Amino acid sequence: MKLKYMTLTALATSMIFVTTIMLQIPNGIGGYIHLGDGLLLVFSILLPSRYAFFAASIGSALADLASGYSLYILPTFIIKGWMSLCFYHHQNSTKRIMLGYLSSCILLIGGYFITDFILYQSFSIAALSILPNLLQGGCGCILSFLLYPILMKSLRSF
Repeated sequence: MKLKYMTLTALATSMIFVTTIMLQIPNGIGGYIHLGDGLLLVFSILLPSRYAFFAASIGSALADLASGYSLYILPTFIIKGWMSLCFYHHQNSTKRIMLGYLSSCILLIGGYFITDFILYQSFSIAALSILPNLLQGGCGCILSFLLYPILMKSLRSF
């Protein structure tokens, strides 16, 4: 079982990394909108917490490194890891998944707001990050919602 989760974690990490760097839309204040959070949320539902944390943190932080957003590597590592912890493994009722989506969006928006406030020492610049991060979180939740049943069926045979 441990080998299965380690293998899935490696797959999840690489898929989060690739989907984060393959399509990036700059948000105008130092970050970017991407598809990686959709897979991050799906794997956060499917994997036990420690494996999901690893995949979310490492995959996302490596994407920031590869994309030239080095200022965001540590905040991304922390924020994406916390986002992955919003889901309870093996207790995934629809209500808990929706609560996880809401919690992860709040962490995304709040985490990057705090990050931008610290980096730029400006409440105004940090406030500008709210809308793009809301869009990022919402798109990630929708993508995850669409991909979850597909990946769940695929992983049953794994």
